[in-house]
Amino acid sequence: MRTPTQQAASRANGAHSRGPKTEAGKRRSAAKPFANDLLAKATVLKNESREAFHEMVREHMLCIGPRNAVEQDAVEEICSATWRLYRLRAIERKAIDLELATQSSPDNLECVLRACGALAGRNPHILLQRHETRLQNIIRRSLARIETLRRIGPKKIQKLTLVKLTPGGSTSAPKP
Repeated sequence: MRTPTQQAASRANGAHSRGPKTEAGKRRSAAKPFANDLLAKATVLKNESREAFHEMVREHMLCIGPRNAVEQDAVEEICSATWRLYRLRAIERKAIDLELATQSSPDNLECVLRACGALAGRNPHILLQRHETRLQNIIRRSLARIETLRRIGPKKIQKLTLVKLTPGGSTSAPKP
């Protein structure tokens, strides 16, 4: 039988839980694996591991610990961009490997240099670099959004969303 002290400790620990409390929250939580599967369908290619993607999403969710749906969306955006960044790096490696196969020199570094030069002349590298920069910016913006949300708090977020633009272009905030 548990002592009153143990029961109090259990209640205190339970108060720290961030799990859903309402029926609607429980339904949303139960549906989340389905939502992650939709994210995987939109991000993971047929020859890539959906399980590895799900594991990456799970690890990001545990590490960042989104506190609401907005933060969760930002984490999912980070995961999708990170996965596509991994893919870009693999494409770049493959392009260099294919070009290296056409090079013949005893100096490996010279072969890599010539391979990269040959690829740059065909411009796929520039496209990959732009895409990589765009994905890195998505990740940075998403992390900044989570940080801002946590710094200003949910009540201030509600006030900020109530600010409306007036026809003259200035903003009008609600009266406190």
